[in-house]
Amino acid sequence: MKIILLAFALTITFSTVAQREADEVLTFDNPVKDLLVVPTTGIAVITEGDKIHGYSPLDNKIIWSADAPKRTSLNVISEINMTGGIPGATADFMAIEDTPFVQKFFDDSMYVFNSTNGELLFTNEGKERFFEASYLFDENAFLLRGKEDKNLIIAKYSLGSKEMVWKTTVSTTFGDFMSSLGKLAGAGKEGVYDKLEYSDDKIFALIKNKFYALNKDSGELLWKLEEENIKDFRRSLNGDYVVSITSGGFLGTKSEFDLFEAANGKKVWDKALVTKYLVLFEDWEDKMLLAHYKGFNFYSYKTGEKLWSKDPKGKGIKSVIPIGKDFLYVYDNEMMLLDKNGEKLGKKMLRFLITTKTQFSF
Repeated sequence: MKIILLAFALTITFSTVAQREADEVLTFDNPVKDLLVVPTTGIAVITEGDKIHGYSPLDNKIIWSADAPKRTSLNVISEINMTGGIPGATADFMAIEDTPFVQKFFDDSMYVFNSTNGELLFTNEGKERFFEASYLFDENAFLLRGKEDKNLIIAKYSLGSKEMVWKTTVSTTFGDFMSSLGKLAGAGKEGVYDKLEYSDDKIFALIKNKFYALNKDSGELLWKLEEENIKDFRRSLNGDYVVSITSGGFLGTKSEFDLFEAANGKKVWDKALVTKYLVLFEDWEDKMLLAHYKGFNFYSYKTGEKLWSKDPKGKGIKSVIPIGKDFLYVYDNEMMLLDKNGEKLGKKMLRFLITTKTQFSF
């Protein structure tokens, strides 16, 4: 039986959304298993039977096709028994952020393709099993996270030379940790907070709530945080500090922050800083702005102390704008002018109306 794939043109209007008939009909001889429209290119990558395709809506045609990778059942079973499987790995296409590249798993192994021409850019060839790739724009390389036996590894792969630049074991207890967590939370749930950032000389990775800092050139593990259940992290713009964020309080209604020197992981504060649940973080050079769902305050990087005695109140923070020595606090549908001590200037708050004809950007 043939499978018909309908390709629709999207129309964006300010008033109504009307139903449209298909602009193009693609007919396949086998079931379509997976489809993803790559945000940066608009190309749709498709898995159909034992083939993968790239469809261009601009050309209204399939622009490339390739054989899907195949491996024997014996090899697949052997590898799953050895690695324990890839936690949270999805069989669907995933776009690599801000690139034309996509990753996809075939039989427990990750493959990375260029969506514009179908070129296979990377797949693991050894016993390591990678579960996520990010792109280093300044080096034309992939940063890879994965498992080797029960070890957690981070690696850098050069697309220019098509070779592994370095591979670092950052944890030797990853397999045991994932196994126990999987029994408690279910497969895949532990990967919600995975995050990776890099600077000129460092890599910062949050993997399954564990944090790792590495040298970007050599791959040397500089420091790590594996005891804390870290939900997120932020970096100061000057690169000197890393802020770790964990949940606290009843039902996780509070956020706890610790500050570390980015170079070596040395703690800066004697005890963690605690606020209501974080909704916004901003770096202000020598201080940071932390906003929760009812207000905000500035905190010193050096001491972790509040700069103002009271939090200016207001739900739905949008922006805090410096005006000389004062601050304009924009939230919900109101604005509040504050002096350098966080006190209101004047007794009345400025209120503005947002309508369909008036738009504000912050």
